[in-house]
Amino acid sequence: MKNLLFTLIFIIASFGARSQNITFQKAYSSGNASVFASDVLPVSDGYIVSGSRDTTSANGAAVDRVFLMKIDHDGNVVWLRYYGLGFQVSISKIIEANDGGFVAIGSVAGFNTQWDPQMFLIKTDKDGMLQWQKLIPSYQTNRRNNGYWIQSISDGYILSGRSTKGDVHAVLMRIDNLGNTVWSKRYYYDWGDNPIFVEFYIGGDTIYAVGSKDTASTLSLLHVATGDPISIVRFDSPAFTKGVFNSLAPAQNGDWILLGVGHLPAGGTAPWVCRVSRTGNLRWSRSYSNIGQGSIKPLSDGNFLLITSGTVSGNQKSDPILTKIDGNGEMLWSHKYGLPTQDQFYTASATLDSGIIAVGSVRHSDQSSKADILIVKTDENGWIADCCSLFVYSVVDTIPAGVAPEFNINQSAFDNAIHQHLPSENADLDMLDYCPSIMDSIQVPLCTGDSITLNGVTYTQPGTYTQILPGSSNRCDTLATYILAYAPQTGPTTVSLQCPVDTTVFISQHTDTTKVDYLLPFAMSDCICPEIALSRTAGNESGAYFPVGLHTICYQADDACGMSQSCCFNIRVEPEVIDEACDSKQAGCIRFEVLEVTRNTDGHWVYYTRVTNACAEAVKFVYFQLPAGLVAVAPVNQSGYTSPQGNPYVVRNPNFSPFYAIRFKPAGAALSPGHSDIFRYTLPEQASVSYIHAAARLISGAYFETHLNTFSCPVGTEQSRSDQISNRSTGTAAAVESWRIYPNPVHRETTLTIQAHDTEGCFFQLHDMTGRMLLSAPVWNRQVDLGDAGWTNGVYLFRIHKEGEVLGSGKLVVLR
Repeated sequence: MKNLLFTLIFIIASFGARSQNITFQKAYSSGNASVFASDVLPVSDGYIVSGSRDTTSANGAAVDRVFLMKIDHDGNVVWLRYYGLGFQVSISKIIEANDGGFVAIGSVAGFNTQWDPQMFLIKTDKDGMLQWQKLIPSYQTNRRNNGYWIQSISDGYILSGRSTKGDVHAVLMRIDNLGNTVWSKRYYYDWGDNPIFVEFYIGGDTIYAVGSKDTASTLSLLHVATGDPISIVRFDSPAFTKGVFNSLAPAQNGDWILLGVGHLPAGGTAPWVCRVSRTGNLRWSRSYSNIGQGSIKPLSDGNFLLITSGTVSGNQKSDPILTKIDGNGEMLWSHKYGLPTQDQFYTASATLDSGIIAVGSVRHSDQSSKADILIVKTDENGWIADCCSLFVYSVVDTIPAGVAPEFNINQSAFDNAIHQHLPSENADLDMLDYCPSIMDSIQVPLCTGDSITLNGVTYTQPGTYTQILPGSSNRCDTLATYILAYAPQTGPTTVSLQCPVDTTVFISQHTDTTKVDYLLPFAMSDCICPEIALSRTAGNESGAYFPVGLHTICYQADDACGMSQSCCFNIRVEPEVIDEACDSKQAGCIRFEVLEVTRNTDGHWVYYTRVTNACAEAVKFVYFQLPAGLVAVAPVNQSGYTSPQGNPYVVRNPNFSPFYAIRFKPAGAALSPGHSDIFRYTLPEQASVSYIHAAARLISGAYFETHLNTFSCPVGTEQSRSDQISNRSTGTAAAVESWRIYPNPVHRETTLTIQAHDTEGCFFQLHDMTGRMLLSAPVWNRQVDLGDAGWTNGVYLFRIHKEGEVLGSGKLVVLR
């Protein structure tokens, strides 16, 4: 299939008078060395710019220096100071210090080792004169530290970074006004989850930090006073295989606008912008085509600025882009600047005159390996009075996203800052006041049957069209040439199609069918024409009536370039089985049931419960309440449990959160969506219960709980586990006799010996006469270490178990 594209070429025809706001576009050169501007800070009489200069010495070694530079409102250099020498040195963020000077954070190598950078702090007075420097080394040899962000508080500063050596740890540090460490922490999950805190804001006594955990984007809330985590929220989207939030801006009503990047299934990336509440509840989620990735800043009019660099498809060129959006994510305007080479913006800021100042780098030709500083000052609408920028064609897409709480981040102490005295020197740059001859092109798809309207004129056919776009009284007119042409799709496209997870729907026993609504599959394609046709190839449509049984539903997605993809999922319709349950409660998409209560020949209470998962995701934990101070006789702690359906579980007995309970953790596909399972656990003789607090937690962290009762459960009888084992042997007495312990009674001994033919993999448990567990220990070489627990004289009950099955039991007498 051919697609209709138009190429838009802008040629400057004329320009108007100087605007009311001072605007300019300038480059700053340092001879043969490359210079980059990394951050900008508006001050009352100009702007403070941070950056780095990269060059080599006479012997070919790297000689990198960071600098601070002050320019006035017209872009003229007031002063510039370099700070020390280093290897791979950079500044990522500069702020105004609490005393009116400036403090900057970055990374530098070359002091202790050439290859492992360390976090780097510079403090100057208001004229850039160096006052102190700090290095923050790693807590471990050959670990790399990078400094990201810094913000002031009343008595010092909070800063963030990361520490890497195979894995990644996030770092937060609080320092006083002299750079001395108040507290310093690093944060980590399991190996490979790689959390980072790229950027943060401080609101009251809370730090709001954006970053990532493994493939998910995160918003983390931490205490300013201690750095301890308050809560962490993770964001995932089926549109992306991986995401990371790297910038945030405060919005009205306490909300945040988060900007990140999502990795597309077919390759490449897309900007990802979300609005969330102060605690992470999602308001909306969007993406913008053709603008690349970068950071976000708040504007004085309540809107927001996206500062990005968009890569030109098919080559190494990049465009520095500014995009203004409102609080609902709607695009107000988008412009690009610089030359048609490899240029980029690193950051930008609202100015005191309601304009915008952006800083980055520019290369003056495609062949140049040397970069110069690029600084662009615009008015509130992104225009430069004496130069014309190009508009950026962008499509705004709503992106599906899921939000879930994250748990159990680990924290440890991190190293303190140490003082470092490096030389500083004055320098200067050559200012290049230039207005590039803007002549560029941009392609926008116009697919078969579509039309496009440009400045009030609608086009449907290929051809060459010109328009003069008049500027306002102080803007330049633009001669726009539109070249609309058919162009074939280059190469095969990739279609991704994600079906819903399998699920089970329960209906009344007295009905044969039920109406089922399900989510449609989510489809994406990298075809230049965005239309995707989604068709159902098997099974009922959503909203149809489904009879009892298993139903397979399949869909196919066809993009406009002729490529397709298919997927299938299952919906099982089952009748509710309520007549066999003593009690049944529904909590959200989880059903809890008490099936049976029995007493075995040992007098123990045996409870059979069933949990049915009709959610869209698997269950992570199941909990059943234990009486206070007691533990379940079986399954024992850290043992395995296999359900009657053959599904394996790992048991924690007891478990203390979210309440005192026995906890079952599914292994494999146990309790996945649409499945149910039966749980059997045994309580001591004195533990007859009328109510059972039951709960389940999904893998996303969603939590469901209810209270079951046993009022309608007739108490049956069953053979005890020890009796069952004994009966499988030559006789009841023989099996029990084969599991003797000595010495018994115990006097001052701290080790017990178990007389049995095989104790490998066994555990020894000791309970008092109330059923309270006092000891659970593995059996090693037929021996058990009692420890020094200060046993009181009396009679105790012991059990020996293996893989959740009680193999032997008896009494232990203590006479000390």
